[in-house]
Amino acid sequence: PIPVSATETPTLPTSTPTRTPTSSPTATPISTPATPTPASPTATQRPRSPELAGKLAFSLPQGTSFKFYVVEVGPTPPAGLYASVGNARQPALSNDGQWLLVNGTGGGLDAIARLASNGHQASPITCPGTTAERHRPAWSPDDRLIAFDGFFDPRRPQIYIQGADEADCDLVNNRFQVEGGDAVEVNGLHPLWGPDGRIYFRSCATWAPGQESSCGVWSARADGGGALRLTDNPNHLPTDVGRDRLLFMFNDAGNWDVYSVGLGGGSPQNLTNHPARDVWGTLSPDGRSIAFLSDRSGRWAIWLASLDGSNPIEWLPINPDWGTVDPDRLAQERMSWSK
Repeated sequence: PIPVSATETPTLPTSTPTRTPTSSPTATPISTPATPTPASPTATQRPRSPELAGKLAFSLPQGTSFKFYVVEVGPTPPAGLYASVGNARQPALSNDGQWLLVNGTGGGLDAIARLASNGHQASPITCPGTTAERHRPAWSPDDRLIAFDGFFDPRRPQIYIQGADEADCDLVNNRFQVEGGDAVEVNGLHPLWGPDGRIYFRSCATWAPGQESSCGVWSARADGGGALRLTDNPNHLPTDVGRDRLLFMFNDAGNWDVYSVGLGGGSPQNLTNHPARDVWGTLSPDGRSIAFLSDRSGRWAIWLASLDGSNPIEWLPINPDWGTVDPDRLAQERMSWSK
């Protein structure tokens, strides 16, 4: 556990007794109008600038496999990579930025694995024999549990929850059930775990007989109760969730864009709104900026923008040596931004 810094206890100001002046006879003053005291000018408070800091993780196809990368975020692009590891994809940084979850694709990582954010200390935490098909791991708010897309039964792919410390092979008892039934989506549920403790996923209401046509992005408590639908399209793919909003990407007639929607639902907002392909939206640790992958400049690059999508800048072009961006696999991947 990370030690908690001691917080200084503020010292209450000591009350100084007020001396009461001695009463003495005085002449009755002539009433004169009081001269108004001019008010001190109030300093104009400038809005706090977003903090461009932390780490950003993403993965790219490299040959027949994948490789993930971690870069440090700042006002200018990094001079080098913070970490790079082969045979892994779909990285998810822990909320404290110290650890990573990845979907291992070979080389001894044929499972969901946990690594230090610098790419060391790799440790499988799902059983390769029972979760040969698993995707998109996500951390709980306290980084003690994980959720992931499980394809143990190809006919009923669903979300599983388990501890983040050691391999757990008990898939039957680790199923995330909604309102007592299975949330199933043949193309994956793309789970996220929000700071509010709720799990966000895309699905149709397969857990509710007669309501299977109610599709879109949903959320529910980790115990499966309190299901709430945020959007009404099953092709909205969740990519990140913050304190008050969820980001998803959507391919509207061949045009990928990044959208946001409130955690209680409502009208989604198109944050990128560009004819180029904009995908993998993720929120900064302070919740005031977004990052996304785009080819709007004629090359693939990571772009940064304000929370509402304004002021977009090309921040980090994708180095061809890192791999290639496969347009046919955009829907399968994510980026992750943490401390």
